[in-house]
Amino acid sequence: MNASFRWTTARCGLWLSLILPCLLLAAGCRSEPTATPVPIAAPPMTVPATTATFPPATTTAGPTPRSVSTPSLIPSPLTLTSTPTPRIMPTLSPTPSLVTVVPAALTTQEAEPTLPAPFVEVDWRDAARYYGQQVAVEGVIVRVGKSRTGDVTFLNFDPDYQHTLTLVIFPEDAAKFPVPPGEMFLHRPVRVVGTVQEYRGAPEIIVRRPEQIEILGEAELPLTATPAPAVAAIVDWRQAAQYYGQQVTVEGLIVRTKNTGKVIFLNFDPDYRHTLTLVIFPDDAARFPAPPEEMFLQRRVRATGTVQEYQGAPEIIIRGPEQIEIVD
Repeated sequence: MNASFRWTTARCGLWLSLILPCLLLAAGCRSEPTATPVPIAAPPMTVPATTATFPPATTTAGPTPRSVSTPSLIPSPLTLTSTPTPRIMPTLSPTPSLVTVVPAALTTQEAEPTLPAPFVEVDWRDAARYYGQQVAVEGVIVRVGKSRTGDVTFLNFDPDYQHTLTLVIFPEDAAKFPVPPGEMFLHRPVRVVGTVQEYRGAPEIIVRRPEQIEILGEAELPLTATPAPAVAAIVDWRQAAQYYGQQVTVEGLIVRTKNTGKVIFLNFDPDYRHTLTLVIFPDDAARFPAPPEEMFLQRRVRATGTVQEYQGAPEIIIRGPEQIEIVD
């Protein structure tokens, strides 16, 4: 029995010497990578002398443990797995809106050359028949008038300007002419193109630019016209309304004056709304040696000019000192 026990013990030791290195090797992989398994030698066995002769026990070395390379704590550069570098996306500017290029012919109509509106050649006396139409008229300017404010110019083909064609030039348009239109066209034959409009029952054409009106040569004038006739005798200022469109000389006492800042009025009667008024605009007043409203008040004067009608009453526009004089 002792021999059997010893043999079993020897066997167990042998197996332990084989298994233990593997266990230690496995454990070393997890904890101590540098530990080297040490084989355990089997204890020496002595066989007691007996009647039976056994061959001496011989310790058989277990098989050489399989050589396993000791893992290194620092991975090989070839097998090093680094944390992936996050991809750096390039910063892009916002994508511009897509612009669809459409041929100009599809978006806008091709600009056509501006052509003047067609016009009709008419006699200025018949202008009232062509309201709203563009016409061309020719005639002699026999009268030049101004608005009460002195800024609007009126050119007339007839002394009866309230019932016949008037050419109207506003101050911003008058500035486009080389000289004041009233001086440039008075007693001159002209040709004018424009649209006929109605104002207070009479036809008018508004002249916006110099190209609308031109001075004609005397040979080209289709009509004959004479300036307002002059009356030789001195006219009583109370009878001035009988001489519309005529050049007269009146005489009387100035009993009322008024300077509105835009126009100066000299009156022969306190009832100025129904009797003759002498009108002087600021540009003309500057030509007098003293303010006209002071110079002629309560003085007897003699004035010469064309009698015009304004709001149902007669008036004479005084353009310069040569038209009026003090006679007392």
